[in-house]
Amino acid sequence: MKRMQFIYFFVLSCCCVAYGSNLINVACNKLNSESLFLDESKSIVNQKNITKDKILYIIEKYQKVMNGKEYLFYPSKKTKKLVIIFNGANKGKYSQFTWWWDDKEEWANGISFLFLKDDDFTWYLGNNEHDFIQDYRAIIEFHINLCNISCDAVFTMGSSMGGYASIFYATLLKLKGACVINPQVNKASNINTRFGLHNAEDRWVDLDALLLSAKKIPYISLIYGQYKPDLLAAECLIDVLKQRASLFIVRTSSLSDHYITSYVYTKEFLLKELHYMDVADSFMDDKDNKKYIDVLEDERVD
Repeated sequence: MKRMQFIYFFVLSCCCVAYGSNLINVACNKLNSESLFLDESKSIVNQKNITKDKILYIIEKYQKVMNGKEYLFYPSKKTKKLVIIFNGANKGKYSQFTWWWDDKEEWANGISFLFLKDDDFTWYLGNNEHDFIQDYRAIIEFHINLCNISCDAVFTMGSSMGGYASIFYATLLKLKGACVINPQVNKASNINTRFGLHNAEDRWVDLDALLLSAKKIPYISLIYGQYKPDLLAAECLIDVLKQRASLFIVRTSSLSDHYITSYVYTKEFLLKELHYMDVADSFMDDKDNKKYIDVLEDERVD
């Protein structure tokens, strides 16, 4: 068993309040109310043993290309929410695409999924020769329009490079929320690391500066471990979110490696995080004050 400490911080009107992941005395019942995301968690089918033939079928049918960028899109017949999943620095792969596969190919709960990757490892930004921001932005906006939903019904997810992109595009496009693990935040917290932030050259954008200057910022669920660059990045991000009086969730892991995703991410966990961000507006009253209080607890993760 791996030990993970789960901590919620919801910052409302410049107040920082700690919450436990086992929400016990929640005045806002919507935390445990029915929703698309919780309904989806009830219908989860284990796809760990998905066959190579099925993977080839998925790629052949659902992989598309726009602006020279390959991506996957799982369309719900009647989309109510869109989840965008950014791959990390893992060339030629789509994060979690087997997790969210539906053998009926209906995605009947109303959640569509868009899977993006950056095989050039430029943090989805591009470099001095190529501007990838407009390419990925076009793909995202096309599918938001295709789903006929508002930006307030769109969420992003990713770890490491994918976590950076999740926050960057959720902020740039004014999306609802971003669920991230160990994202790079700025160059200052990643000096002398193995991460290739330099690949983006002059197109690199520090997330702390972006969040401080943005008119609207997304709700953010942040999970980070004890690897020093991740700690520095998380501290910087949390400080900025406090300054912006934003609503966010923080979970810390005792693991000292950067790659903690396999110990943290499960479909059930992610769906709950998405649910919390989806109902986050109910945490605010007309005067932007907190409406409830809870307790702090720990959980264990296999």
